[in-house]
Amino acid sequence: MFRLVALPLALFPVAALVAQEDRPESLDQRVPRLIARLGADDFGAREEASRALLELGEDAIPFLEAARDAGDPEVRQRIRLLLRRIARTGFPGRKAERRAELLRLEGGEGTEEAVDRGLDWLARHQSEGGLWDSDDFQAECAVNTCSGRGTEWADPAQTGLALLAFLGAGHGREDAAHGAAVRKGLAALVERQDDGGCIGPRTGHFLYNHAIATLALVDAFLLIGDEALRAPMEKAIGFLGEARNHDLAWRYGIAPGDNDTSVTSWALAAVLLAQRGGIAVPEGAMAGARNWFDSVTDANFRTGYIQAGDTGARLASQLGKYAPVESCTAIALASRIEMGADRKDALLAGQADLISNCLPEWDTNGGPGGTSRIDFYYWYQGTQAMFQYGGPRWETWNASLKTALVPHQRRDGDEAGSWDPIDAWGSEGGRVAGTALGVLALETYYRHPRVE
Repeated sequence: MFRLVALPLALFPVAALVAQEDRPESLDQRVPRLIARLGADDFGAREEASRALLELGEDAIPFLEAARDAGDPEVRQRIRLLLRRIARTGFPGRKAERRAELLRLEGGEGTEEAVDRGLDWLARHQSEGGLWDSDDFQAECAVNTCSGRGTEWADPAQTGLALLAFLGAGHGREDAAHGAAVRKGLAALVERQDDGGCIGPRTGHFLYNHAIATLALVDAFLLIGDEALRAPMEKAIGFLGEARNHDLAWRYGIAPGDNDTSVTSWALAAVLLAQRGGIAVPEGAMAGARNWFDSVTDANFRTGYIQAGDTGARLASQLGKYAPVESCTAIALASRIEMGADRKDALLAGQADLISNCLPEWDTNGGPGGTSRIDFYYWYQGTQAMFQYGGPRWETWNASLKTALVPHQRRDGDEAGSWDPIDAWGSEGGRVAGTALGVLALETYYRHPRVE
């Protein structure tokens, strides 16, 4: 800071004064000014200061810590909230030192090597245009042709899942090992955004594409801080608000009247992550999702896919080939915790018990009359839920997950680093989705912190 001294004006040439005024604020100047604005009379000014401090992220933490006992209750409350949000949106677990510590505590042997192999496979199978092509990724095979084509309409969703896997391990900045792949993928999604904010064609089950792609844009913006992503991200979030059914949740199109728990999980994840990052989100989105989960959760604590009492979704072609799992219950449990529910609530304990009774297992006994529970989608959703719930149930789930995933990752041929898509959703998601979801599950230890 400068100490002002009375000197004759002639000692200061005009050009020097202009240069002084144009000089950017240092952190020592800007952050205290923004903290002072947290107590402004104008609500809009307080909100603007909060957003600016949140964008500064970890750089603002020492100043906020020093001011957390401010005399103004409004300022104290906002500082506490900002410190929590920065801790959660700065992705501290994705930084090398902290990641190593978390892996030592919960990851265990082989998980990070499996993540690296999975990311390497994804990087090798990205198209030149930046997408992960659901049904034509095999064009990138160099040794032999991988099996596991996915459905042709899902390129934006597949690209979103692959990007989330790279971002989850801290890639994205230009100097990261896979930074170029991430940049190409993000550019490909932005190129496919229409004027209304929707990412990908508005045909079929297009909200899956849009919601997963939006989550990837939010995650990338918060990790990388690239301002070029802000406008497409905000438009994508706005489109989620347009697509939500009034007072409830989401399904395949724009406010179609019906809802489902699976699409809702991705749309809500994008909204929650954006809100934690201080980004404006559609009004009522969280209340609507909560209403939906409550309406499809039965007396036994099980959450349904489209109604209370159902046992989740299965492709028509796979009925009878795979045992029911608790994907929707896991989605509801994780979402409720993210939205502030008390882990001591009997409902949450009941849902955690249901998931605990349906652990990951690499069981190839699929086919008619089979009982296979190989389900990468469930394993991802269940891992998010049990990690957030914590305690002995999480420890049991985590051990089962690692046993199911790590030894069964391919180590040979062009498939090396991927998982064979022999799961319940393999005919739709294929090798790209299965591998991305497997990587995301194994990144859970550090990708996002537990909700306090």
